Amino acid sequence: MNEDEILAVLCHEFGHWYNSHTLKLVVCVLIQQLFLFWSTNQLLNNDYFNKTLFYQNEPLIIKISYVIYFLNITEIPLGLSNNILSRKYEREADIYAVRQGYGNELSSALIKLNKENKGNLSPDYVYSTFYHSHPTLVERMELIDNEMKKNK
Repeated sequence: MNEDEILAVLCHEFGHWYNSHTLKLVVCVLIQQLFLFWSTNQLLNNDYFNKTLFYQNEPLIIKISYVIYFLNITEIPLGLSNNILSRKYEREADIYAVRQGYGNELSSALIKLNKENKGNLSPDYVYSTFYHSHPTLVERMELIDNEMKKNK
């Protein structure tokens, strides 16, 4: 990458700072963790759950392992919501870089990074939604082009 492309990538990263993405993600993770701790407490203190799954006087560590196994069902919706939020933040950071005048350089840098990382140009939409924290290269290029047209 040349200097202008590096500046474009840095500008994208400044977009995360400018939009307080890190702080927002920390708050989201904190809320998710509090929900999981609350759920664990509710399940461990639920008489029906205890009578159904556990023997009398079962060690707490065994109960917690059952609860963790049971709470794994939350991994799918939480992971999906995290990826949707992350992809939204990536788009906002891209828009910030474009508005600072680095649209063409960001496009060029993203293409080079995608080649270097051997990224998939057209992953399945559902797979990408569940497993990719960043929009696809094609989505990002379209976003950058549209934003550059708006700013002309």
